[in-house]
Amino acid sequence: MRATLLTAALTLCVLAAPARAEPPPEAELGPWFGIGLGAATVDSLELNDGQRGVFVEEPGTVGDLAVDIFFTTLRLDYGATIRHMMGGAYQRPNGLGGRFDALLQVGPLLRWRYWNVEPGSFYIQFVPAWTVALHSPYVRRDGAMMHGIDAEDLPDSSQGFSSDLSAGLLWMLSPDIAIDINISALLFETEMALEATANSDECAEGDCIRYERVRSGLRVSFCWAL
Repeated sequence: MRATLLTAALTLCVLAAPARAEPPPEAELGPWFGIGLGAATVDSLELNDGQRGVFVEEPGTVGDLAVDIFFTTLRLDYGATIRHMMGGAYQRPNGLGGRFDALLQVGPLLRWRYWNVEPGSFYIQFVPAWTVALHSPYVRRDGAMMHGIDAEDLPDSSQGFSSDLSAGLLWMLSPDIAIDINISALLFETEMALEATANSDECAEGDCIRYERVRSGLRVSFCWAL
């Protein structure tokens, strides 16, 4: 639900901006290479749709690193991205502090420059990425306790596909140098596979713990044409 609201709000903000028939700013067609640093503003984890556990990140700065390579038609950009997103601290059920672990993403990058202005282009971007979630010892222990199983029965990582929607400004400093500023909302859903030794009847036949991660944040990237 939170992911739906985040995505809807982001989309409405983008579509509310007036469209102008401005010519695209002068730019090289690519390939472009970008390196970005960011920080998460929201990072939360739900287990089994929140019925047995919702872990929300405590206030603080959690970094991420992105590497992009793309081509542009001055209206549409396409390429690939690799991202490493660190996990933040959260309040555990026993009152002590714990930490999420990192998310790793690899996937295509699709960007529409919907509004060109004098210094650059406002855009919306979609990244459907193959994603790996690393499970920290804290999350494994807390998830196991909530489900009545042993922490050893939960894996160190899970994989699947995530959806990342963002909006931003590609600010052209010159035809071959740009600054990319964007805000994003990510939704990642997968399952924490159980080992055969799981001691819970409802989990004995396979996967039973649904894992949902919601993350939003701000990222700034430096891009240049190769």
